[in-house]
Amino acid sequence: MESRITQEDIESLKEDLKELNELRMYRKEYSDLYVEKKQAFIESIRPITDRLTYVEENIEKLEDTIKSKSLEVYNRNKEEGKDIYAGIKERDLTEVLYDEYEAYKWCEEHALFLTINRSAFEKFMRQVESKNLPKFVSRITKSTITLPMNIKDLEDV
Repeated sequence: MESRITQEDIESLKEDLKELNELRMYRKEYSDLYVEKKQAFIESIRPITDRLTYVEENIEKLEDTIKSKSLEVYNRNKEEGKDIYAGIKERDLTEVLYDEYEAYKWCEEHALFLTINRSAFEKFMRQVESKNLPKFVSRITKSTITLPMNIKDLEDV
C-alpha cells in the first residue's frame, strides 16, 4: 500500500515545523522581554500614575460635593429655574424600575424587545404616557446636576 504522504511532503512539513519552532522560541523570548520592559516602565512612571489617581479621586469627590451643594440650592427654590451658578445646571432624569420577568412577558405580548434590550426598553418606557404604563413599571424622576466642561473665570460671574 502506498503512503499518502510523500517524501517531498515530509521535507516540506519538517522545514515548516522547524521554522514554527524557531518563531515560537522568538515569541517567548520577546514576550518575556516585553513583560520585563513593561514592568520596568510601569515602575518608572509610578509617581505619575499615583499622582494622577490622587487627582482623579479628588476631582470625583469635589464634583460630588459641588453637585450636592448645587442640588441643595436648586431644591430651596425650584421656581428660579434650572441654572444654578457659573454653568452649573439642574437636570431631571427619569429612571425606569421594573421586574425583568414581567417586562419580558409584556414585551412578548406586545411583540417588542424580544431579547429585552434594557436600554431600548427603558427608553420606550420613559416615553409611554402614564396612563398606558404597565403595572409592573414605575418611573422615578430624580434631580441631578451637570457641571460645565469649560469653567469660566469666576471673577466674571
